[in-house]
Amino acid sequence: MNLADVLEQCLQEIEAGATVEECLARYPEYAEELRPLLQTAILLRQAPRVTPSPAFRAATRERLRRLS
Repeated sequence: MNLADVLEQCLQEIEAGATVEECLARYPEYAEELRPLLQTAILLRQAPRVTPSPAFRAATRERLRRLS
């Protein structure tokens, strides 16, 4: 198993209720690299979703039309 596989597994486990510490304990050989990746992923999942306003979308669409 490589770091990408372990990260994916841990993200799935965290989604199901596991903690970062539990994941790190399961994969101690990856703990140093894994900790910041998992912490960042958790912060990103907690970030508010940004949705452009209808006016912004319309203005952007119009700008793109003028470019083509």
